[in-house]
Amino acid sequence: MRHLKIIGLSCIAALAAMAVVGASTASATGSTALCTTDEVPCAAAHLVKHIHEEATGVKLLTNILTITCTGLFLGDVLSPFLANPLHIVGNFTYSGCKEQEGGACEAKEVSASSLITVLRTEAEKSEITGEGEVLAKCGAFLHCVYNGKNLKGTGLGALKAAPNGEAKTEEATTNKVSGFLCPSTSKLDALYKPLTPTYIST
Repeated sequence: MRHLKIIGLSCIAALAAMAVVGASTASATGSTALCTTDEVPCAAAHLVKHIHEEATGVKLLTNILTITCTGLFLGDVLSPFLANPLHIVGNFTYSGCKEQEGGACEAKEVSASSLITVLRTEAEKSEITGEGEVLAKCGAFLHCVYNGKNLKGTGLGALKAAPNGEAKTEEATTNKVSGFLCPSTSKLDALYKPLTPTYIST
């Protein structure tokens, strides 16, 4: 499936540590940190340095068809100390992809990696931005590459999205990079959740 990434959102999304991840313009103050415990500021020993998130229903929606996959994001926080925004580099993988009639599809990240940024906007909340490219294939007729550049989403910490937090994109726009008879844009819905409790701190 050709959702990106958020992200993944990523997205990507991504991420944040929501692994969903995210950064953008907001009026955030101070630093952004992903933390294994509910504390502000986050102690160095509790900073999240590695991201592992899963999504059971990543959807790429086009005017031709809808593709649904299971998603996985694995990444590393580039600078977990006093960052604003926080940057995460990693990879999305997809499995079990199908179109709405049940036919098998395939989605594969074709960029070397995806970049996720996370910007804390308030307690336990962040804006996330993702960037990456994904190839979506369904049967013999759909073979499209989509770009998740500037893909935007929202990250929530474990206090607001129990038990572990989440990174979410809803109808985020992805753009065609290449492919024959591919829609110029598509929409990405994704809800990634960390495997362990993750808090959005400073």
